[in-house]
Amino acid sequence: MDIIKVFESMSDWLIIQLNEHTSNIAIYLNDFERNFQQIEIELIQTEAILKNMRVKISGNVRQSVNKAIKLIEAVRHHRFDKDSVREVYFQLHLILEEGRQREEDMKWES
Repeated sequence: MDIIKVFESMSDWLIIQLNEHTSNIAIYLNDFERNFQQIEIELIQTEAILKNMRVKISGNVRQSVNKAIKLIEAVRHHRFDKDSVREVYFQLHLILEEGRQREEDMKWES
């Protein structure tokens, strides 16, 4: 199997997982107090995905990933409140959008 195809499928899988966890966080934010534990689990899983992604990307998206990791660490260790989790959610959404834009740019360059 072509190594580029393996990398692309791995990257696709990470994006799918990140999108799923981002969506879950948005849903859980609707009833923050009742979903506290689920949000914490989503943040842990999302942080692991982002750390995996960080070594595979560069540029603006990598900067956004690093910022999201720092936000998640801050939320998990210092300020676990609804507004902080919402800030993480917005940063994750930004990463997904930057990734989509980067993908579109690559299509134009080919």
